[in-house]
Formats: sequence, C-alpha cells, structure tokens
Amino acid sequence: MANSDLAARIRPSKGVHLILKSDLLGKEEALLIPKTPDGRIVFAIPFQGATLLGTTDEDYPDLEKEPQVEAREIDYLLQTLQPFIARPLNRSLVMAGFGGLRPLLSSDQVQGTKNLVRDHEVEYDATSNLFSLLGGKWTTYRLMAKDAIDAVDTQLQAPRGCLTANHRLVGANGFRLDAWQKIHEEYGWDESICRQLVNTYGSKAAEVAALTHAAPGLSERLHPKFPYISAQIVYAAQKEMALSIRDVLARRIRLEICDWSASKIIAPAVAKLLGETLGWPAEKQASEAKKYVQMVNVWMQNAGINTGQSLP
Repeated sequence: MANSDLAARIRPSKGVHLILKSDLLGKEEALLIPKTPDGRIVFAIPFQGATLLGTTDEDYPDLEKEPQVEAREIDYLLQTLQPFIARPLNRSLVMAGFGGLRPLLSSDQVQGTKNLVRDHEVEYDATSNLFSLLGGKWTTYRLMAKDAIDAVDTQLQAPRGCLTANHRLVGANGFRLDAWQKIHEEYGWDESICRQLVNTYGSKAAEVAALTHAAPGLSERLHPKFPYISAQIVYAAQKEMALSIRDVLARRIRLEICDWSASKIIAPAVAKLLGETLGWPAEKQASEAKKYVQMVNVWMQNAGINTGQSLP
C-alpha cells in the first residue's frame, strides 16, 4: 500500500491443531513424524493435560474469514497419526481445536506453502521510507522485534544495543517454581489450582488469589475438570484488558483451545463475572453467553463433532 510498484511478499498459510484425549502418548512422551505422504511434518506432544496434534499447511485465500478446523483436516491428522498409535483413532477423541495463519514469505518459484521458509525479514523501501517486518512466527517474536529495531537504528545511523534478550516479561520478577506451595498453605486450595495459578501468572499469582479475600466465592472452580477459578475472570477484566468471553477463554486461560464442550458449559458463568466487573446489564450477560455457545456449536459442526453431548 505504501509503494504500488512492489510485489506482494506475504502468502498466508493455514494450519490447524487438535486437542486429543490425554492418554494417547502418556504425560512425558511426544511424537514427531518427520515426513508425511504429502511432505509435511506432524507432531503430537503433551499440552495442558491433553495431547496436542498438529499441524496442517495449505494456502488460505479468504482473509476476511477466521480459519476454523474442518472435518477433513481432522481426518488427515488422525490418519497420519494412526500408524503410530495402537488404539483406533476417530473424531470422538477430539476435545477441541484451533486454526491460525502463518504470514509466510512468498516466492513465485515455490509451489505450495509447505515449501516456503518460516524465517522473517526486515525490508526497507526507500521510496516510501517504510520498514516492513515480514514473515516470522510467535515463537521468534523477540528476535523479530530486535531485528526490526536494529534495522531502523542502522538507517538512522544511531546503533544501540537491543535490550529485549534480558527484559523480563510480566510475572517473571521474583518468580519461584515452588510458589504454589505458599498459596496452598494460605488458601487451602487443591494443589492443581495453586500450580495452575503460578504457571499462568508467575509472581503475579498472589494478586489473583488475593481477590478472593473480599469475595470468597471467586475461589470456586469454573469447571470441575479444570483448575481455573472465578477470580481469574475478574483479574482478566481488571488487569488484562479482557472485554469478551472469548478474550478470557481463548486468550487468557486458554480453555477454549483445550475443551469446546467445557467452554460452552461455563460461558454463562464467565459472562456473569465479566458483566459484574465491566458493568454489563443482565440482558447483555445472557446474550453474550448465547452468542458464544452458538459460535462454538458452529465450530463443532464444521469439525464433524457432536455438539449435543460432552466429549470423552
């Protein structure tokens, strides 16, 4: 958009991941399939008490539509994993899934997204004086930021050492792996809840727990199968800028990517907690919960999963 003479550099690639029942590989084991019949790489690893299976890789031209898990993609991943697993694999093992887009660097000489590089580049256009950070992925975001800032510094002839490698993220200062024990002693909660709080918030876990002093009901689990408590919803709205049910379930505690059925069950409770914190009237709380459940039902239908019963 800054220079119409430049060719398009980004080629979106869709990838989906599935969450399967936890007993497929065991808690300490992972599996890498280095080459599938169509030339991709598939992996299965322990994740959040379940098994994460991924990933697909294909062009995605419809950028106005959120990428969703489709039944054919589930079948492909399960069929690829099946030769390495003794028990029969089918869609009933799928608890949830999620899709995303990779911003791959395009090339006219490369056919298919699986052959495109996953690296990033910093490009400077002298005509528009614009720097563009192209490609990359979540796991390299700090290096991407460093390379972008270093490139700008070089252009300005003012090189400065980048500090990101030693910059601690929120919750890292004062973090202790055994901090869950202190929360357990003070509040008497189940060990799984205490560990989850520390693993999620680091040294900020005590702030989340402290919300229950004024409102003891916030110590209740959101769902009996998972170690998330109501205080986390309030904390997300107060401190983490959460404004919707999906903000909380997909982007804060991540239950949405682990169990669709459980997410639907707790949607009304999440809407109530969010509403009370953000000032929603009761009508909006109900409508937000209804919209969320309907959205998840569409995902499950597209994935070929029964929406009317809890998954195993």
